[in-house]
Amino acid sequence: FVDDEDRLVEFSAWNLEASRRMIRDSDFAAALHYVENGILFLGEESWQKDLRLFAGLHECAVVASFALGRTDEIVQHADVLTDHVPFEETLQVQVIVLKSLSLVY
Repeated sequence: FVDDEDRLVEFSAWNLEASRRMIRDSDFAAALHYVENGILFLGEESWQKDLRLFAGLHECAVVASFALGRTDEIVQHADVLTDHVPFEETLQVQVIVLKSLSLVY
């Protein structure tokens, strides 16, 4: 168990980078795995620790979830993101949410 905040942020950043690589390689299940680990490393109040890292993780989660057809996870991560990041900075995520919802209904 690691309790050093800087180390946890570093682990989270590594997971974000791995997730981005998996998205580029179209391995969306692996991308989602890395994102989920990155979010766990940051913890409950992750948006207060590193907003850019927090946003990147949740954006990758939305993209990977969309590719896997997991609408509930798309909405969940988008909601968490828009709760802490200004809406205008989440427009790309909102477009994905709308696309996923249009496929459901």
